[in-house]
Amino acid sequence: MTDDWVEYACAVKRDYGTSFGPPLTMTRLCHSAEQAWRELDRMLGVWARQIQSGQPMIKAQSLEIFGGPNGRNKFVLEKFLDEVEKRGMGL
Repeated sequence: MTDDWVEYACAVKRDYGTSFGPPLTMTRLCHSAEQAWRELDRMLGVWARQIQSGQPMIKAQSLEIFGGPNGRNKFVLEKFLDEVEKRGMGL
């Protein structure tokens, strides 16, 4: 038995050639490297289709991209976006 917990996440950062910038996006914590890569692929695929549509991103699309697989985090993210909107902070 062990207390070691291993979690994986993927982050996308801008490459400045000699250094990397802060994360542009990242996945949630996952139980395996493969799961983290699948989640990043899912997120970027949905995001790319939205960009290719040429339409502004709506809240529902943000929730689909960043709400996690099967929408498991949509509830929390939606509450956060509602609060941001309520405070007039805009993202």
